[in-house]
Amino acid sequence: MKARIGLLAVLLAFPAAACGGDDDDEADAGDIADAGPPDVPVATGFTAAGGFAGARAIAQGEHADAVLFEITSDRILANGEVDPDVLQSFWSYSFASLSTGVRVNVIFLQDMYQRSLSTVNPEGLKTLGATWMDSDDAMAAAQSIGMTTPPAGTGKIAMKLTPNEIQGCAGDPVWEIDWIDAPPAEPVEIQHWIALNCTSAGGPVACDPAGDCFVVTP
Repeated sequence: MKARIGLLAVLLAFPAAACGGDDDDEADAGDIADAGPPDVPVATGFTAAGGFAGARAIAQGEHADAVLFEITSDRILANGEVDPDVLQSFWSYSFASLSTGVRVNVIFLQDMYQRSLSTVNPEGLKTLGATWMDSDDAMAAAQSIGMTTPPAGTGKIAMKLTPNEIQGCAGDPVWEIDWIDAPPAEPVEIQHWIALNCTSAGGPVACDPAGDCFVVTP
């Protein structure tokens, strides 16, 4: 069940410099070959929250004051989980030590953790805080307003959780969900969906590619 609300689905971006650079600095599955040997806390599941506790333990083992500022992913299943049988399906957790400027990136894939270190500018860096919507709930919210499963073989879903905001939901981290279909010899289709727990709306909110936002009733 959904109820349309007058939110504007425009992300209020913070300066790119605060995150240590452009998208070339993002972790992807190719980075894991250079990562250090994994410390192995046990994940509690395959959603973003399921892998988070183990990732945080690794990051804070490097720097005790490391805080989460972004989660990225690729090839996420329709239920909001990574596929443990697919190498390209992963969660990537980006932490920062605000005292040292060290960035600890922890990748969770195939039920394993890998970590790598780089640098980040901690000045003005926004963090995700202690509470945020899990990936399965984000996917369910988007699906409740019309998002479908991409075609098998040519389609995929990538998710990104950031401290960006949408107007009307200040302070609530946002899941950006990219629905992608890339059939051979045809134009790539990309749909951009948004989901979050909106404090001012009293619960989950999802926005479709047209920018229309809805309060979602479970």
